[in-house]
Amino acid sequence: GNTASVSVATNGNMTYRAIPYVVVNNKEEYGDASNELTINPVKYTVTFNSNGGSSVASQEVPYGGKAVEPLDENDKPLSSRTGYDFGGYYTSQNGGGTQYYKADGTSARSWNITSNTTLYAKWTANKYTVTLDNQSATNAGTISVSATYNSAMPSATMPTKTYYTFGGYYTSTGGGGT
Repeated sequence: GNTASVSVATNGNMTYRAIPYVVVNNKEEYGDASNELTINPVKYTVTFNSNGGSSVASQEVPYGGKAVEPLDENDKPLSSRTGYDFGGYYTSQNGGGTQYYKADGTSARSWNITSNTTLYAKWTANKYTVTLDNQSATNAGTISVSATYNSAMPSATMPTKTYYTFGGYYTSTGGGGT
């Protein structure tokens, strides 16, 4: 007779071990475990295109396995980008295709692509409420606007003040700043 066992190592390798045995006087006598076969899973390189965020190292992922949480060049989870929220890594630009990593860096699915692949970071620009201080204008104009990071400021109705010419909005009072 024979007995067999299969074990899976932490690196994903599977070992199949067949051990021959015979029954002598109602007792099993085992041979050695020299009949051993180790199967190494196919691994694929996953490259991360951070699309303007901090760079993330590529990694090897076994088919059917899950990659580890991506880290940027400072060993911080995921990629970061000023003024944007991270939305995960996808097989196509701008969040298109299949998502493989969630926004929190956890795996969204098992690896099922049979080639080396590039995954793309999805970014959503942050929106901010900008309060427009009219400096005691006669006609207030627009009081606030919703501005999107790295985009043109939205249109606003300019304030008016008797005997004054409006010179624009700045980051400091009296026309200072930017």
